[in-house]
Amino acid sequence: MARNNPQLLLALAERFYILDTGRHDSMRSLYGGIRPHEKARSPTGPLAAWYYGPFWALLNTRLADALGLINRMLDHAAAARASAWQASSEPQQAPGLELDLPGIGARWCAGDDQTWRWYRGGSTGPYPCVSALLAVERFADQLLDVGAIPAGDVVRLLLRDCRNLAMPGLVAGLLIRHQAQGGNLLDNWLAGPRYGSWKPHGPQRKAAFMSRDQIRLTCLARTGGASASVRWRQP
Repeated sequence: MARNNPQLLLALAERFYILDTGRHDSMRSLYGGIRPHEKARSPTGPLAAWYYGPFWALLNTRLADALGLINRMLDHAAAARASAWQASSEPQQAPGLELDLPGIGARWCAGDDQTWRWYRGGSTGPYPCVSALLAVERFADQLLDVGAIPAGDVVRLLLRDCRNLAMPGLVAGLLIRHQAQGGNLLDNWLAGPRYGSWKPHGPQRKAAFMSRDQIRLTCLARTGGASASVRWRQP
């Protein structure tokens, strides 16, 4: 279907995966606003993988539209997760960060420290979102490895429709792994030895935004990396 009727597949995927969090039967607290994968899975099989769902096929046939779908899923899941910390009397804007996204400008990105790590698959993200991020990461890695698209264009494409912290987390890790192709693009993501901290509306603790390349990123920041334009603001 991704080859013969990708527009239909995009529409079906969006209707299937994105649950209406305004409905009481949407089970937002269980699924994080995203319907789980439906597939035959062995007891030892992964819960998320780059080849689960339609994401990999769509990235290879309708790249911009596929990234739009994935970012809408991530936006929805990040807002559902972050809003779970809020009391009903608190402002409705989901907790997150205002990031100065390369080529885009300042934008509020919903989520928390767990959302930032969804792309690594070891966090609390809905499994379809993790699968989609793993597919995007694999696709972007291949683009940069073969030099098909300049790194700056790849970054702008990934972040164009982003209003969540999951995709910036993926981009930060991508630039760390591809420093030769990325040049100084990584500078925009460094703000001291850590990205910063987020104070949730639940347990009173602080959690650092870190990627899987935490040690390498910390080392880069301590050896003269430029500061990122990150403005902290309570929603």
